[in-house]
Amino acid sequence: MMTLPPRILTVLLPGALCAGCAGAGGDYPSLAIRDVERQYGRFLPTEGARSGPTPAEVPAPVPPVAGSAAIAALVDDAQGSHARFEQREDSVAAQVGAARGRGIDSDARAAALTALSDLTALRSATAVPLGDLDLLAAEAATTFAPTGDIDAARALVLALVEHQDAVLAELWTEMDR
Repeated sequence: MMTLPPRILTVLLPGALCAGCAGAGGDYPSLAIRDVERQYGRFLPTEGARSGPTPAEVPAPVPPVAGSAAIAALVDDAQGSHARFEQREDSVAAQVGAARGRGIDSDARAAALTALSDLTALRSATAVPLGDLDLLAAEAATTFAPTGDIDAARALVLALVEHQDAVLAELWTEMDR
């Protein structure tokens, strides 16, 4: 008995299997719509059909995922923490300036690090509403709800957070000099 090498078998076997599936095209039924299907309403004939949706087919508008009051409350929270950030910014900058050039065991450096961590906490308080707005934006995107108000609020809060990030980066750079 002769055995074929595995390489030849991998080429011949799929071809032989596919050959069994081939057949004459006239042996299969037509896929056209049959009269019985039209009679029972499964398929409607397109001749003379009205174009456009009927009033019953018009979908209701998707409601927003959050009301304007909820979105405004998130923006107010972010602006409030940003205002507190700006109130503390100058005093923290002064403490960082006083700590520059001091050793790691100095009281001025410890006070500046504490002030910087407090300022970072205020930045986090500004970022929390941004996270909530991100969740609303994701929910609106997945439910096809309107996103205009959410996007505008996100842009405003994101600008506040980016400003705070820039201030903190500058203060940390100053601290490390």
